[in-house]
Amino acid sequence: MDPYKTKGQIDKLLNEFGVTKTAWQIDLDKNVIELNFEAEGRIGDETRNFFFKIRPSLFEATHRTYDPKTGRTQKIIAPNLAASMRWLHAYVKAKLEAVAYGMVTVEREFLAQVVVTDQRGNPTTIGEALEPVLESGRLSLPSVSNQSRVIDV
Repeated sequence: MDPYKTKGQIDKLLNEFGVTKTAWQIDLDKNVIELNFEAEGRIGDETRNFFFKIRPSLFEATHRTYDPKTGRTQKIIAPNLAASMRWLHAYVKAKLEAVAYGMVTVEREFLAQVVVTDQRGNPTTIGEALEPVLESGRLSLPSVSNQSRVIDV
């Protein structure tokens, strides 16, 4: 299927779930597909807008292409944009359906893709910000008291 038709289907899908602001970056020279969108979510009793960035890896496939220098065809490994976009469509659809059916909130379902500002003031996603933590295997959290609370009845 034409990858740009799939892009339109993703835009339509997001719109059906109430997302009205989207932005795409497709740079085949750098093997980048990036979907950015804004959606409403809740933190406690407060409703606010969250910004999300999904940047999936591109699938690759072996293709035959003509090499004008040798006058022959040769096999190359190149990005498969069509398959990558179909995968992205399925991924976004599954996540939005989980939100629509009440299994999870939008901000929790897309937590790794929530855009935040790092300590230097640069935009990043929560997933990207936590990568060093995952590599070290340690997350600094406030300590929790080991005292148990017992209620006598």
